[in-house]
Amino acid sequence: IPIIRGFYGVVSQGELLLVLGCPRSGCTILLSTITGEMRDLEPAPQSSIHY
Repeated sequence: IPIIRGFYGVVSQGELLLVLGCPRSGCTILLSTITGEMRDLEPAPQSSIHY
């Protein structure tokens, strides 16, 4: 089930990003993925994460 589709966002150096969600909703996994801490994650070929 796609949860986030067509999302684009920019967080510049020094800015904060807040992700809110119910317990066990995936906030930590989302932030870990964005920061590159999920080394074994294999995103779909059409996905991209830029730093």
